[in-house]
Amino acid sequence: MKRIFILPIFSALIFGSITTYAQNNQAIALSGEARNAAIQMANSSINSLDRIEGRFVQYNANNSSITGSFWLDRPGKMRFEYDAPSPVLLTSDGSGIAILDKKLNTVERYPLRSNPLFFLLKSNLNIAQELKITNVIKSQNQTLISMRDKKNEAQGELTLTFDASNHLSQWQIVDNRKRVTIVKLMNIKPSAQKEASFFVIKTPKGTGSIGKH
Repeated sequence: MKRIFILPIFSALIFGSITTYAQNNQAIALSGEARNAAIQMANSSINSLDRIEGRFVQYNANNSSITGSFWLDRPGKMRFEYDAPSPVLLTSDGSGIAILDKKLNTVERYPLRSNPLFFLLKSNLNIAQELKITNVIKSQNQTLISMRDKKNEAQGELTLTFDASNHLSQWQIVDNRKRVTIVKLMNIKPSAQKEASFFVIKTPKGTGSIGKH
């Protein structure tokens, strides 16, 4: 069974989260031309991303959270460094996801294509053609678009949140067991080009990799 491994440290069980958001924020589900316009906005916003960096906060259902720094380098690359005391470092080199536990000295590896964030990181995304849109919700200050992989290679549902300026500000992944991971991006700014090795985790000596390569 494929698993969701993007930032899983504080995943939690949350049911009906998008519906709850709509109820609590006087948001409406879009349809027709308004829905199509929101999808096109999201498509343009994602495809305009190049290299960015910033801070992130990851939330779970009981209000606990963890912070860290992130880098996105489209297409394909990302790096998430959790703040201490978390021992986790997560990267994607464009083809695979690697999760290093510095305390246990282990690395887990999984194909990027098996995760919904594959679509956020891919080049020339076409949301309408490549993904099944399950919800488009609009509030005064945010637009939320939920989607699933039409080919079902990436397991789970991805919800992208865009702010009033149409910039990506948050994502949520719900896996097939209804476990939710929410990541809020902050202090976003353009990032200088990094060496390819910045997005690679080597297997520590004396250990083996876990997962599917």
